[in-house]
Amino acid sequence: MFEDAESVAESVAEARRRCTAGDPAEALILGRDLHWASGSDAVREAWANELLVMAYRALDRWSLAGIAQAHHRHRALPAVDVLMSRG
Repeated sequence: MFEDAESVAESVAEARRRCTAGDPAEALILGRDLHWASGSDAVREAWANELLVMAYRALDRWSLAGIAQAHHRHRALPAVDVLMSRG
């Protein structure tokens, strides 16, 4: 699905455009798919993070946007318990 880098870049641009126009569905779906299919590709990981954060913010889901950002920053960890309270 993601073999053609130019096609993926075009899809990301379209998802950005739609989200900015008030329809975050494509950004949410493509961001999720890129997140899981990135294969440690830094560009695809960055696109996934951007699209997920953009979509969650458009949906007024600020906590989920923050979780997506934290997960992106800590992707190398085996678990994302960095988000859990330690107190």
